[in-house]
Amino acid sequence: MYATSLYSVSAVSGRNAWAVGRHGDDTSILHWDGTRWSRVTSPNLGSDFNELDGVSAVSSTDVWAVGEADYSSDTLILHWDGTQWSRVASPNPGSDSNELSGVSAASPTDVWAVGGETTVPGPGPYLRSRTLILHWDGTTWSHVISPNPSYGSNFLFDVSAESAADAWAVGWHDIPSEHETLILHWDGTGWSRVLSPNPGSGSNELHGVSAVSPTDAWAVGDSRGLTTPVHETLILHWNGTRWSHVKSPNPSSEFNTLTGVSAVSPTDAWAVGLYWDQAGIGHSMVLHWDGTRWSQVKSPNLGSEHTSLSSVIAVSPKDVWAVGDYQEAGIHALVLHWDGTNWSQADVRRDR
Repeated sequence: MYATSLYSVSAVSGRNAWAVGRHGDDTSILHWDGTRWSRVTSPNLGSDFNELDGVSAVSSTDVWAVGEADYSSDTLILHWDGTQWSRVASPNPGSDSNELSGVSAASPTDVWAVGGETTVPGPGPYLRSRTLILHWDGTTWSHVISPNPSYGSNFLFDVSAESAADAWAVGWHDIPSEHETLILHWDGTGWSRVLSPNPGSGSNELHGVSAVSPTDAWAVGDSRGLTTPVHETLILHWNGTRWSHVKSPNPSSEFNTLTGVSAVSPTDAWAVGLYWDQAGIGHSMVLHWDGTRWSQVKSPNLGSEHTSLSSVIAVSPKDVWAVGDYQEAGIHALVLHWDGTNWSQADVRRDR
């Protein structure tokens, strides 16, 4: 039995959604047709390992999925044309590793993918991880120059393109022995770094971003103190002028993290992740923004060992999907749905 995990979800409409991840050492893609989730055949570039970490649906005949092959040796980009998934050639600027973790399409001719790459030997005597940003112009994927504030490691986890002149990418970069939040912005001409808060005295990371408009965007992740191992949820908000830290729930005194965010409107946004109980068992975590504050919403936990959520997409206030995995005699794909009242488990066939 192979482990199956889902890392990203996107939707064209209430009757057309996609979820991607990994099944054993192969890519895994699920499709929602308005009635049920079913597996769709997907290519595998690497002979040893293939994983999809991000998906973005433009239309019913135009969907992108990105990830890595052969344990981060090469970027992996797949495209759905309405009939089948096929691999599309993509740059690999790093001589040692190249991986993509997020993708977002503003239009059929304007798609961004982000992650990280490593070149050996790097500048100086040390290995240096650099941000990786690729762009699709309707014909080819190309490598776009992006900032790297740290001489050590820099990495981007997610991207959200609101328009051709407004896109955000988030992640982290090294400071001595710790991480700081990293936020980059595309203004239609180039990518530049935008200052972002670091409320934790120790490490701060961002894992997800969602832009509603040029004056309304959310970024989520986690932070911790310098002398404590406790991780707390981290939520930042963009108001058109600056990023600020917004208070968020922490159900656990041990570990809390947010991995995905999706906003419907200025008064309706969702964030997902996981938290640990005192026994070290992971539980799904869902937070909701109502325009005034973030609060925790009850969500299912299937595995007796571990349940986690990786990504969320809000189609409408009464139609939201979240994906991840749970452990119960193996690792299994998890899909949850919000109907406007409750979160419930969607019927997803177990490992094939």
